[in-house]
Amino acid sequence: MSATVIDGRLIREKVLGELKEQIACLNLHRPLRLAIFQYNPQIPDLLYVNSLKRVAKKLEVEVEVKTFEDLETLKNAIDEYNVNDFVDGIMLQIPNKRDYLYYTSLIVPEKDVDGATPVNLGKLIRKDKGLRPATADAVIRIIKETGYEIRGKNACILGRSFRSGLPIAIMLMNEDATCTVCHSYSKDISVYTKEADILVVAVGRAGFVGADMIKEGAFVIDVGINQVGDKVVGDVKFEEVKEKSAFITPVPGGVGSVTDVMIFRNLIKGVILRNEK
Repeated sequence: MSATVIDGRLIREKVLGELKEQIACLNLHRPLRLAIFQYNPQIPDLLYVNSLKRVAKKLEVEVEVKTFEDLETLKNAIDEYNVNDFVDGIMLQIPNKRDYLYYTSLIVPEKDVDGATPVNLGKLIRKDKGLRPATADAVIRIIKETGYEIRGKNACILGRSFRSGLPIAIMLMNEDATCTVCHSYSKDISVYTKEADILVVAVGRAGFVGADMIKEGAFVIDVGINQVGDKVVGDVKFEEVKEKSAFITPVPGGVGSVTDVMIFRNLIKGVILRNEK
């Protein structure tokens, strides 16, 4: 068996077409505007911004990037942009997890394009209208694009981060999958991965999952992005795992390609939610 390799770039182009139609229907008579606030940005943050700018250009969305020297000034900017009707979305890039969680919680939910505020995460659990975490949204979209039936499947998610692993698990459960979440304290992880119809790997360790850890015919989604020498690789040993799985996402060109456009999907959805108030 050799897997169907899912080209995230093709899905991205399809979603871009959908977003262009949605923007046209907004009748705003001005460009959408995304603000990205950075505090002590790291190289991956800068690369991510460049990727978002490329998507924004295709959608004719304005992107404003501001770098702050202190968190108090950043907080003041959040307060200001929360009430600015000409700013449609706010994204934060803060390396410290505790700081990121706190300052993200200050963003009004309708402008939270990362889907990371407590309000939006709560709405995700309740299946209410809200902005969903972009990576999790991308994972579900990728699976659905193949026509694969999620309902009733066993899913295993490796990683429990608040930005990927946990939201992915919640969204898969919302699609009626039976989910197991493994983390750094889980023992004998392969016991769970070998039973998974859907395996999502988001641990941030290059080549963490090999063919010996997966079920024959599994749907394998690699969320990891790791720099190894001059190459970007995922958490899955791609070449060997693709020979045993039914579907697999590559790195690069997989989940990350779709995540970028889901940020702008949230940007548009946030405008719609604000107009409904």
